[in-house]
Amino acid sequence: MSSRFACFKRIHNGGGSVGAGGMSTGTVMCIVLLVTIVVYIVGGILVNKYARKIEGSSLFPNHSFWTAFPGYVKDGFKFSFGKLTRKEYETL
Repeated sequence: MSSRFACFKRIHNGGGSVGAGGMSTGTVMCIVLLVTIVVYIVGGILVNKYARKIEGSSLFPNHSFWTAFPGYVKDGFKFSFGKLTRKEYETL
């Protein structure tokens, strides 16, 4: 755009500038989240295997919670949908 009201100004911070190919805040947050999840899983498996001497599928950290989690999500959706449609919450 050639208007003086719509020109793009480069902001210099450090060695780069906005639009120069640097990582965005969202990209950094996704990387941090991914690294945190990997550390949680690998660290939990190592603690369960060597410190607690657990074997099998229970090596996964908080195994009982994560196996029940899909049911919790289903119940939450049923409850929320019931409130939105003004129906009473029914359990199976």
